[in-house]
Amino acid sequence: FYGEEVRRIREHYKQLRKSIGKSKPRQGQQVVKRIGDAEARKVDDRLHKIARQIVEDAEERNAVIVVGDLGGIRKDNDKGRYVNDKTHKMPFARLLNYIEYKAHDAGIDVQLVEEYDTSQTCNRCACEGVRETQGRFECPECGLDDNADKNGALNIGKRALGKFSKPLSE
Repeated sequence: FYGEEVRRIREHYKQLRKSIGKSKPRQGQQVVKRIGDAEARKVDDRLHKIARQIVEDAEERNAVIVVGDLGGIRKDNDKGRYVNDKTHKMPFARLLNYIEYKAHDAGIDVQLVEEYDTSQTCNRCACEGVRETQGRFECPECGLDDNADKNGALNIGKRALGKFSKPLSE
């Protein structure tokens, strides 16, 4: 779940607010409030659907849900207006709350795991790797060439299991 639809909804309403604010100052405030409510409802609906799907998948597999702790993602992380805008559009904490309460109702455990260094460590040999591009991870030791997000997710899963060390076999 990449949150593309949530970002699309947020961007659409941002553009609407921008155009309304310029055209009719007095009426614009009332319209902006009304569309803000619609935006929140649509985003909430999408987050509930994502959370439900994650919990249903975990139920089918009899699995634990492991989530990287994104607690400080926005703190002291100024990357410029464009990147900040993209980062702040996804309501991580609200999604996590929905996952936690739906999982609790289903009797599924949810674990928060520290994410630090998971995307720069090889999931196969636990060595520090290279990220030439944002989406690729390469390990100079074992030769792993994989998607960086997949590599990070595997490391988060290993941390949850307490197996963040060298593997027993290839």
